[in-house]
Formats: sequence, structure tokens, C-alpha cells
Amino acid sequence: MHEYIQFPPIDLEVERKVISEKIRTAKQHALDLEIEGDLIEQYTDMTHVQYLPSENQPADFNKEKLEAMEARVLQAIAQVKTLPEFRILMKEAGFNDKFAMDMLAHENAHANVAEQKSDTIDLHGYGIIFFQEHGQVVSATPLVLNDKKDGATSFQYLQDEIEVLNAPNEYGNKNSEDDDREIQMRRDTLEKYYSNK
Repeated sequence: MHEYIQFPPIDLEVERKVISEKIRTAKQHALDLEIEGDLIEQYTDMTHVQYLPSENQPADFNKEKLEAMEARVLQAIAQVKTLPEFRILMKEAGFNDKFAMDMLAHENAHANVAEQKSDTIDLHGYGIIFFQEHGQVVSATPLVLNDKKDGATSFQYLQDEIEVLNAPNEYGNKNSEDDDREIQMRRDTLEKYYSNK
């Protein structure tokens, strides 16, 4: 006789309400494109700097500033843990079915590879970041949330992140322009600072 794992039943209506509340909160804290328009790019660049060898980090690199930027960015993100929750999140955020299915495939490709790299990458889940202008939410971008696992080397993390970022190409979807930009940043860093490894 086979034993099966039994999962607790999921109340979809309760789940939708919880996710709708996450969206409402993130929209209230949406990044203001007029005031904070460059914040995501600055945050991405500054996050990348922390993976340089310490002797090559700019003198003005400020970990506290990076943490403050991260806290601000996270306020604008409605975050969930699982792919089924992400599907609900996309629907509740108002994305059309075709776009939502494409983004599910794209972001899940990133997440699948990140899970395979669990020695170096902590996968935190999926999210949507919201942007506003003149007090109105004007755009939203789906994403996967992950970072370097404590104890992992920057060298190995950067190598693994290239695979995570390139995952949509490998899984039959396509990389975004941001994926390709971040891949190039990591390749440049590996070549410039870690080529003797």
C-alpha cells in the first residue's frame, strides 16, 4: 500500500484576499518615477558592487545606504513564495492572461535554476514591483527575489547568477533586456576581478 503526502486544503478566496492586501500595500508604497526614477538602476549597480573584492570596492561604497535602498525597494513589492501564489498575484494585479502566462514561464525559469543553485543562492519567491507618477500607479514589473547565501563566495555566486539570469533563454522563453544587462555586468566583474580563479 502506498502512502501519499497530504497537503492542507487551500482556501483560494482567503489566499486572494491576502494577496490583494499585499498588492494594496505595495501600491501605497509604489516607487515614484519622478523622485525615485533611477533608484532601481542605482540599487542594482550598488548591489553588484558588494560582490567585488573588498580592495576593489569604491571608497564611497556604503553598506548602510545599500540596505536603506533595499528596504525602500521592498516596500514597493508585493511578494509571494510559490508559483501558484504568483499566478494569483498576477491575476489580482490585473495582468492579462497572455502576459501573465509568459511572465510565469519567464520568472519560473529564473526560480528553477536558482533552486538548483541553493548552495550559493537564497530564493525568496516571486513578486511584482509597482511604480507611480503623480500619485497614480502607472506600471508594474514581475520579478523573482533572490540573493547570495551567507557563506557563499562572491565568485561562485556571480557564476551561478549568470545561469539564473540566462534561464529564460535556456527554458524556451527569452531573456529581458534587464536580464542581459545584469548578465553582462556579472561577466565583466568575473573577467576583471576574478579571472585568476
